Amino acid sequence: MNLVSFNMPLMMNQSSSFESMNTKATKKVGKGSKKKCWKKPKDMPKRPLSAYNLFFQEERGKLLSQERLGFAALARNISQKWKKLEASDRTKYD
Repeated sequence: MNLVSFNMPLMMNQSSSFESMNTKATKKVGKGSKKKCWKKPKDMPKRPLSAYNLFFQEERGKLLSQERLGFAALARNISQKWKKLEASDRTKYD
């Protein structure tokens, strides 16, 4: 079975769905060709932060006030705290 011919219909279907979107941004792909990119409308609101992100912000403030940590160590420490956090305490951030 030829893998190239197997994948071609999938690529064609994906590109046709992108062509139907109303986009203004373009991205160069190779020599002289342009690919359309999806661009979020300016008036569209941002998504709310997840429970983990809210917890991360709160814990980050606490940890940085105590000691100076790099981001990797900070993220590792906070993720361990999040995993140990009970469901009843997590509802505070939901």
